[in-house]
Formats: sequence, structure tokens, C-alpha cells
Amino acid sequence: MAKYFECETLKTIEVVFNINKVRWIKPCIQVTNKAPKNLREAMLQMARNMELETKAFFTPPYSVTLDEKANCVGYLIYDTKQGDDQEMHAYIVGAACFRLRNEEDKNAHWALQWVWIFPSYRNHGMFDHIKGYRNSNLMNQAWQVFEEYHPDFIVEPPYTKAMRAFLRKSPERMKRCPDARWLLDG
Repeated sequence: MAKYFECETLKTIEVVFNINKVRWIKPCIQVTNKAPKNLREAMLQMARNMELETKAFFTPPYSVTLDEKANCVGYLIYDTKQGDDQEMHAYIVGAACFRLRNEEDKNAHWALQWVWIFPSYRNHGMFDHIKGYRNSNLMNQAWQVFEEYHPDFIVEPPYTKAMRAFLRKSPERMKRCPDARWLLDG
């Protein structure tokens, strides 16, 4: 049933981008409000996929359109890519959105607002040790990119069941949660 839902409902996207105009590091393509329209539209489709799958989670509109006033940056997560030294084709299987939080009583910090990866690309951690293996855990690889570009980010709740499981696999990831009660099964 889950495979049927994924095949019939969730949408994958192949994007084409100029590698000189976009910041990218495997397996992520950074997307800002100044990114090409096709990349911003891919962010929107991944957000729709998350809403379709979870039914309860809402992605804030500014986090998808990457509104300049909202101080957001997105990441498209890709599985495979091909191309030459100018143009790249990437198969998008997920996305994530960060927002810069400026709270009066705290220093500005980045917050991971939402992340979603196709169900068939989750829970492949057993292959992490094999470099370049197609089904290696993309979320672990993307997490490393997130830490590189946003070293002190927090993960804002609420969390899906899959996200709770991912965060609980590592004490370092759990430290990024502002309130551990959100990690409890509920």
C-alpha cells in the first residue's frame, strides 16, 4: 500500500541547473529566493509531498517561496546527477528549509523548519559505509551539509515519526532539539 501511495501520489522532479549559478554539494542544492524558478518550484513540490504524506504537517508558505523577508534558505536533496561542466541534471528526492531566527532575548540562530525525503530513500543507514552507493542514507549526507552551512542550527518541532527516529539515532542530533519532550513517541 505504501509503495502504491508513493508511486501514484508523490511527485519526483528532475531539475536542470547551471553549476556556476547555484551552490551545491552532494547531495544538496542550495536554494534561495534568488535561485532559478525551477529550483524554487521543486521546493514547493517537495513541500506538497510532505503535506500529502503526513496530512498533519503544514509547511509555512514563506519557507517554500523562500521569501527574502523571512530569511529562509532551502536545500533540494538529490539522488543522482549527470551533466557537464556547465549544466547539471539532478533527480530530486527531498528538500529541507532553514530560517534565520532573530529573537530579542537570544542570539540569531538558524532553525531547521522542515525536511522531507521520499519514503523509499529513508532508513538505508546500513549502507552508509559504502561510498557512493545509490541507496546510502541521503539524510545523513544532507545532515553533514546542513552542519557545514549552519553549524549551530536547531531542529524545530513538531517532528514526524521518521524524524524522531532519525534524531534519536545520535546524541549529537538530539542536542539540536530545543525540547526533548518532542522526541517522545506520541
